[in-house]
This record gives sequence, structure tokens and C-alpha cells, in this order.
Amino acid sequence: MSRTPAARAWWAAPWGGLLRFGESLSLAGLLVGVLALAASTQPSLVPRGWVFQGVISGLSLLVGYVAGVLARWLLRVLGLARILPVAWYRPAHRIALGVLAVVAVVALTAGAAAQRRLTLLWGLEPIPGGAHALGAFLLGLALAVLLLLAARALRAGAGALGRLLGRWVPRPVSAVVSFVVVGALVVTIVNGLFHELVLGSITPGFQARDSDVPDGYAPPAAPERSGSAASAQTWDTLGYQGRIFVAGGPSTEEITAVTGEAAMTPIRVYAGLASQDAAGGDVDLDALAAEVVAELDRTNAWERSVVVVTTATGTGWVDPLSAAAVEYVTNGDVATASMQYSYNPSWVTLVLDLDRPRVAGQELFDAVSERWLELPEDSRPLLLSSGVSLGSFGSQSSFTSEASIAARSDGAVWAGTPYFTQLWSRFTADRDPGSVQKHPVLDAGASVRWGTESSGDQGFEDLGPADGARIAYLQHPSDGVVWWWLPTFWSKDDWFDEPRQGDVLDGIRWWPVITGLQLMGDQFAAGSPTVPLGHGHNYGGEYVDAWSWATGRSLSQEQLAPIRDAVDATPRDG
Repeated sequence: MSRTPAARAWWAAPWGGLLRFGESLSLAGLLVGVLALAASTQPSLVPRGWVFQGVISGLSLLVGYVAGVLARWLLRVLGLARILPVAWYRPAHRIALGVLAVVAVVALTAGAAAQRRLTLLWGLEPIPGGAHALGAFLLGLALAVLLLLAARALRAGAGALGRLLGRWVPRPVSAVVSFVVVGALVVTIVNGLFHELVLGSITPGFQARDSDVPDGYAPPAAPERSGSAASAQTWDTLGYQGRIFVAGGPSTEEITAVTGEAAMTPIRVYAGLASQDAAGGDVDLDALAAEVVAELDRTNAWERSVVVVTTATGTGWVDPLSAAAVEYVTNGDVATASMQYSYNPSWVTLVLDLDRPRVAGQELFDAVSERWLELPEDSRPLLLSSGVSLGSFGSQSSFTSEASIAARSDGAVWAGTPYFTQLWSRFTADRDPGSVQKHPVLDAGASVRWGTESSGDQGFEDLGPADGARIAYLQHPSDGVVWWWLPTFWSKDDWFDEPRQGDVLDGIRWWPVITGLQLMGDQFAAGSPTVPLGHGHNYGGEYVDAWSWATGRSLSQEQLAPIRDAVDATPRDG
């Protein structure tokens, strides 16, 4: 049965539109775009699901397309471009579209196979390759097309405005003015929508959650904890993450069972934003830090052998595995202090107010250090700093060098340090010749040492006795938080040319812009609950080796092994 003209028109309309859109695309743009998409499918640091891969591939396709169009334009301006005969253009275009589509699918399939190898290396269930490739292809293609159509709409708008202005001003001037006006309008709209979403929805949502009581947690009975009946920091002011921190951790009996020695009750002190009724105005971080010091005084924390100052992440989260590790290593003879500085998660703080964790880290450490320095030198406990992720950045902001750390404390344990942290960057750049970027050696390990293994002995003791403050960094080779920041879009780090380590596949290559997109995706995926401990941004038993060395305990492997197991089994709430 033949179709009527109306039916043929209905059937042909959408396909005709797609065909016309395809023919409107630049061959040079498509060629570079598909090459960029193929590069984006290659392995990076963290296994990527089809959604992450689709977004990265779609953005890469668009970036490559724009680069190809610009290159073609430049060649034409220079008179170097060769133009196909008009009669050949349409068939060549259609053939190219088909070939490039096949290349894209093959590249995504090969990328999915690489993702499977990485998941197996990490001990995870392998992803289904075919479904992964198809989902990533469709999502990436849809994203690239939508963004390209949006760009064309903006270009058309700028052109219309330029023609209108051209009635009164010279054409070059109208073109520039129209471009600036449309660009400013887009930035204003996007910025307004982002702030409306974040400030009008996300921030109030997290602020409301901060008043919730986590399931399974109750005010601590031990006077050594903030939020107890003996504390000036009441349970309802500590915030969601603060309540988890003070009510959690191993008990005296659990520590004794693991170490085989009689343990003390670990001290945990904390101050939350609600203690200042901060919702109605600016938070006085200096006053909040003073409240933490008052809690240290109340609990007689200065009589413990170790005091740890921990800078929290965005919402006030303190990694329970790090806190538990130092409590096991010291047999409970430790006081850990922290405070909240934001209601927002780290990614919002990173975008909106990166200065916040820096100031909070400085205020908290300065307050504790000043009180510590008032004590007789021969009776001071060890004073150590700590933090993970954004907390590591904030904590390190109190120092400028090894000497400044040694002058005001006894060392630190920092994990998953973000790439933009100045102190870490300086130490890494000054590493000894022959040592690699992902596992540096600085001054033969005299004071600063790195642990990079995903499990087992981190080798902190292998470099011999320490000289001065003991500063331990933990960083997995696969931790995207450590290895991504804006310069990775245009600058190639040394580790791309160094031998691969641990849980990272061979074959990682650096491509301008594309690798930056991959690593940015790795940053967001690295701390996912699906990432096992010992990989990505999730640290576990590695903390035990770091705290053993930083506190000078130098426990044997026989002593460390059961503590690592206990730390890995610690609930990672928050």
C-alpha cells in the first residue's frame, strides 16, 4: 500500500529536518569533533558510568567541532583551504556523517572496554559494555546538538541586533556591540539562574537538613564529648555532621579489643554554626574557634598525648575513618577538635566561596595553637593538623612552609589534597630529582612524606628517622580531586609521562581541553559511595599508617594490620 502525499510529508518532515541540520554542519568541525570525542572515551583515573561518559563526550564533541570550524575559517582567511566542487559537497557530506558516526560508536565501545578493565582492577563488577557505549553515545550526541543549537540561536540573535544597529553605526562597531550585549545577557541569565538554584534552593535545603538528627545517633553520655550534659556546646547546636562526629567513633572497649591494651576515652570537641544563631547573619569564625578552645580546656584535652585540629569539609563533615584511626593508634589518648563553617557541601563552597574553608582553617588552628603555646614546653601534647579534601586545603592555609609548621605544631596528616592547595603544590614542585609527581620525595623524606598505596604498608617508615615536624600526605594515584584543576585544560603535568602507579590503567594520554574535562569528571566521581575504600577520593586503612608515623608511634605491621581492618569497617556516615 503506497503512502499518500500527506503521509509521505508527515513521515519525511522530521527526517528531512535532521538531514538538513546534518548538511549544515562543517566537515572540518565534524572531523575534529569526532576525534575529540574518541579521545574523551579513553581511560582516565576513575571508572565512568554512561552518564558521566556521555556528558564528557558531548562536551568534547562540541569543543572539537568549534575548534575545527575555527581552523577552517583561519585557513580560508589565509587562502589555504581547498573547496570541494559544489556537485561533490552534498554526497561527501553524507558519507562523512556516516563514517564519523561509525567512528564515534567504535571509540565509545573501545572506551567502555577500558572502563571494564579499570573496574576489574578495582575489584568492582564490570559495566555492560554495549549498554554503556550506546547510552553514552546518545546522551553525548543529544548534549552536543542542544548546545550547538543554542549557540546558533545566540549567533542569530547577535546578527539581528548587529543589523539593527548597523542602521546608525558602522558595521564593525555594530558587530562588536551586538556580540558584547548578547554575551553579557547570557552571562547575566546563567549567573542569575545558578545563584537562584544554589542560593534559593540548595543552600536552604542543606540548612534545613543541618537541624535534623541523624538516624541512630543520640547525645553522648561521656563528658569528654561536646553535646554531652557537661558541655557548653549543646546537642541541638552542633549541626547534622557535628552530631555524627561527637556521638560516633570507637568506644574504649572497641579500642582495647583491637589494640590489646587498656584504652582511654577519646576526646572529641566541636562547635556548630547554630551555636551563634548564624542563620540570621554573618558567622564570626573567630568566636566559633574560641568556643572550640573552651571545650578543649573543659575536657582537659591538654593532658592527652596528642591534640588534633581538624578542618572539616563544606557541611562540617569530619572523616570518621581518620578520626577513628588516630584514636586506635594512640589507644584513645587523643583529643580531636573541629568546627562547622558552612551549610553547603564542598562543591558549592568550591564554586561560591573558596575563601571560606581557608579562613576557617586559619581561625581554628590559630586559636588552638595560641592556647597550646601558652603551656609549658616540656608538658605540651603533640599538636597535629588534619583534613581531607576541602578540609585539607583549609587546614594547610595556616602554613607557608615546613618551618612554619614546625614552629607552631608537630606535624600533620592531610588526605586527598586539592590541586589548588599552595603548600602541597610547593612541596610537590620542590621534590627531589628522580621522584615522581604522584609520589614525591622531598629532602629525602626528612619531614614531609607521601603515602599513595591503595592498601597495606604506606612506607612512611622506609625513609628512616624524621627530622622535625612529621607531615604525612595521603593521595591515591586515582584521586581526581588531587589531580584536577583549571590548568589541566591547557597544561600537561609530569605524571602523564611517568610510570603508571597502583590503581591507574596504562594508556592515559593528555589532550588539550579534553583531558581537563575527563579529570573534572573524575573529581566529581572520585568520592562516590560506589568507589571502594583505597581508591579515588575514599581513604580508609591508609590513615592508620599516616597517623602511626605522624604521632611517632611507629607501630609494627603486626600492630597496624588489625587497626587497618577496624578502620575500614568504621561507618562512613555523612
